[in-house]
Amino acid sequence: MSQSIAVISGKGGVGKSFFCVNIAAALAMRGKPALIIDADSGMRNADIILRKSDSFVYDLSDIDKGNCSVGDAIVGVAGGGRLALIPGAKDPDFIPSPEFLKRLAEEAGKKYAFVLFDAPAGAGAVVRSAAQAADSIVIITNPQKEAALPAAAAAETVWKLCPDKPTSVVINRVDPKGLKKRDMSPDQIMDACHARLLGVIYDTDEVEEARENRRLLVSGKSREAVQLRNIAARLCGERVPLLL
Repeated sequence: MSQSIAVISGKGGVGKSFFCVNIAAALAMRGKPALIIDADSGMRNADIILRKSDSFVYDLSDIDKGNCSVGDAIVGVAGGGRLALIPGAKDPDFIPSPEFLKRLAEEAGKKYAFVLFDAPAGAGAVVRSAAQAADSIVIITNPQKEAALPAAAAAETVWKLCPDKPTSVVINRVDPKGLKKRDMSPDQIMDACHARLLGVIYDTDEVEEARENRRLLVSGKSREAVQLRNIAARLCGERVPLLL
C-alpha cells in the first residue's frame, strides 16, 4: 500500500528539499519506489538538487490544468524509475487544492510505494493543501530556536486542520559535538511540534559538500548517510535505533 507524506518546515533554509530527495533516494535503494512532488510553486528546488532542471517539459500545474497526464510530468531520476520527480510549478501563484494533490497521490500510488510532497516553508495555502492530502506529515527543522519555533507554529497550523494525522519531526543540521546555547533539545522540539522524533541528522563537512555539489548523500558510508537510511527504514515500519 502506498504512503503519501507532506514534508514541511517552519522556515526556509533548514534543508527540507535536500532531506526530501535523499529520503526518497534511500527508499528507492530499499526497493521502495519513491516519487517526489515538488509543491513549492515558483521556488522549486528538487529538480536543481537532482540535476534534472533541463530534463522536463511539464510541471505540477500542467497536470492540474489538463495539459498532460501524470505520467507525462514524471521525470525518472535513478534506479530504473524507482526514484522519480514531478517538478514544481513555475507560476508562483499556483496553489494546488487538497483534492487535486490527494487524487495525484492516489494515482501515483499505483506505481510508487512512497509519494513525498516537498512543500514550501511556512504554513501557507500550499502547505495546508499538502498536509490535508497526505497520509502523514514530517516536519524538518534545525535545533536553533529561530528554526524550531517557526516549525512549531507550522505544526500547530496543520494540526488544527488534521489533528489525527500522524506527525513526526526530523532535526537536521545538528552539531555532532552537542547542542549549543541557542539550540532547543529534541524533547523540547517534540513537545513544541506535538510530534514524535523520526530522526536526527548531523551537520558536517561531508553534508555541506553534498549540498554544494548537488550530490546525494544517502549512498555513502558516513554517519549522516546511515542516519538518513535509518529514517527511511522507520518510514518502512522497521524498528531501528536513533543514531546520535
